[in-house]
Amino acid sequence: MTNTEQEHEVKFIGCGIREEIQVFAEPLNHILRDCDFKPEQVAFVWCDAEGCEAKVIESGTSLWLSGVPIYLEMYPDMLRLHNRLRALPELIGTFFDGYLEIAELHTQTPVESFHPISELVGFMDQLGSGITDLLFIPKGFKAIPDRNGETHLREKP
Repeated sequence: MTNTEQEHEVKFIGCGIREEIQVFAEPLNHILRDCDFKPEQVAFVWCDAEGCEAKVIESGTSLWLSGVPIYLEMYPDMLRLHNRLRALPELIGTFFDGYLEIAELHTQTPVESFHPISELVGFMDQLGSGITDLLFIPKGFKAIPDRNGETHLREKP
């Protein structure tokens, strides 16, 4: 294994698992480069990284700086296992202005605003051991409701 590959290994320590395994993980920016994709060609990223969400976010800076949203499974217990519970909101705030919970995405009422990242720690505390999905809105975007009851993300003027 080369040094480059070793730098991108992610340790997974799941609930009830007594064994530590290492899984090779390719950074998002490398996947884009290797597949000859531009960040503007990506609509959104869906991430269920079992507590390693920070690694995914750190590896996709070109996506987030281009305005690509990320849909994350939020599972505070797994973040605690990886000692990232308090660090993740700060990292997310580097690239995203706010978030919407999955329940807010499945309503007939259009969303006119989203929760600021500053509320994320309190939300995770309230979630406790629960699990939910969150859509993180890139910096410079806003939610625009339309006449059909749908919500669209548009760049702020």
